[in-house]
Amino acid sequence: PPDIAVFSIPRDLWVASLKAKINTMYHYGEEKQAGGGFILAKSTVSEVLGLPIHFAVLIDFSGFEKVVDTLGGIEINVLNSFEDQKYPIAGKENDPCESCRYEALKFQAGTQTMNGQMALKFTRSRYSDSDEGSDFARSKRQEQVMQAIRDKLIKNPLKVIDLQKAIKDTAKSDISPDLIPAIVKLGLGVYK
Repeated sequence: PPDIAVFSIPRDLWVASLKAKINTMYHYGEEKQAGGGFILAKSTVSEVLGLPIHFAVLIDFSGFEKVVDTLGGIEINVLNSFEDQKYPIAGKENDPCESCRYEALKFQAGTQTMNGQMALKFTRSRYSDSDEGSDFARSKRQEQVMQAIRDKLIKNPLKVIDLQKAIKDTAKSDISPDLIPAIVKLGLGVYK
């Protein structure tokens, strides 16, 4: 069977050839033409990694929350306690009261069950004054969440069907539907 590796690309990685951060590629591609977001994002990641990127999946924040909630929450071992005083509140980005744009988060070390909303905050938090505010710590937390989702699916593989229904309106992909079962099977092999 093929090897699978999971890794995170820092959101602020500068792509010199495009004079922009990597996290803007989907947006710029879609501005050019409908469907261009996947094309530009995949070609940029391919350029950075030197590897072909065959497929892409885009899931919005509400879809991410639905995935975790459909699984009944996930178990996460928070490795280090941390606080984030500047977690952005959706819909408040342009509030004239700057301090009203954010909420304070606090995570205690130890194993806990997270629902979709808390798992999203755990993965997105990036303004901690501790080492947990680094891109590397954030990547590690994201990998923990992906592994927890995988662990839940291994315990109940039929949940894949529920997940497909739950995120059908919040996810986009260029994966042919006939390939999804094979890709899911490969994905469940990650983090062995």
